[in-house]
Amino acid sequence: MIATMTAVFLTTTSLAATTLPSAELALKGLDPVMLCEGKEIPGRADLEESRGPYTYRFSETKNRARFLDDPERWGIQWGGRCARMGPLSGAGSPNRWTVHRGRIYLFASDGCREGFLSKPEIFIVETQEPTSVTEASRIAGLEWIGRAVGAHGGVAAIDAVHGLRLVAENSDSDWSHRLEQVITKDGGLMRCSTWTPPTPEQSVHDTKWVLSNDTAFLDEGDTAFELTSPAQLEDLRRFCLREPLAFLWARNKSEFVAEYRGPGELNDQSVENVGVHWRGLTTTLHLEPESGKILGLSWRGRAGEGVTRTFTEQFTEWEQARGVLVPLQRRTLTGNKEIPGSFTAWQAVELLDRVPETTFRGIQSLETGE
Repeated sequence: MIATMTAVFLTTTSLAATTLPSAELALKGLDPVMLCEGKEIPGRADLEESRGPYTYRFSETKNRARFLDDPERWGIQWGGRCARMGPLSGAGSPNRWTVHRGRIYLFASDGCREGFLSKPEIFIVETQEPTSVTEASRIAGLEWIGRAVGAHGGVAAIDAVHGLRLVAENSDSDWSHRLEQVITKDGGLMRCSTWTPPTPEQSVHDTKWVLSNDTAFLDEGDTAFELTSPAQLEDLRRFCLREPLAFLWARNKSEFVAEYRGPGELNDQSVENVGVHWRGLTTTLHLEPESGKILGLSWRGRAGEGVTRTFTEQFTEWEQARGVLVPLQRRTLTGNKEIPGSFTAWQAVELLDRVPETTFRGIQSLETGE
């Protein structure tokens, strides 16, 4: 399915008409600053501060001041999502936590907490910093990116569109699942997952992640929260920015770094490897030597089970949309083992002349038309 969509582009993100729930007392009222420093000290009801979905209590005014100076450092990590399953997983309980390296993490169950504590380092992705790049490898890397642009449709075709919309639909145990993802030329991201039950008595479950130039939020239909956790923003980018078009759009950005890493193999096929660092993430692109076509990519992060690994994706099916080559399906490996069904096989592709204003709105605002 190939289509061109024209609509009004809206740069502001809207949470209008979405219910923001009352903040919940976290950590059984313990002072989070002291907790991070290894001490369980009860906070005072007259020294409270709310951030996102949680209310924190402090034992002293100086601790409250330290928290306000850097709430991401002293508050619950990953926006309260389960530390065993990852920053984009389900919510953990504010009364089930651990402190790891001086930071507070929540868990959805006791089993998740035990699993995390058994080997915490495999569940946390370290911040990816760009490596030192020589001038020769930088020039060679950009030359290969230029060849990739030609292989995927050319400068005119690629730069003429402003957004890419991808859709996948499938059924599992009578429930149907629809995943929609939009990436924009200026760096906007939207990922919306909708689970529809087999009977009307059961509730539809919607989850929408949005990252625009103005703000970022998670909307679950009846509740919504601003995303401020760096780990959540990194994971959202990591999941959405694995499309060749995203890297080709970014090639002229000042923060875009390309490094030629030499020849290699992708599933017994010869490739040329180009490392790309952009928006805080490092990805290795695997290019066809003859044409520069991006045959796959490698990146380090989490899959559905939450464990940090290096993944290699090989694109296996393509679609030509308005002269731009876009991958639909991919096989995914970690080490030498294939992981069937770990990542999405897209069924529909749309190149967008303009991104619809509804893309970056909250779920309830769409339902009410506000």
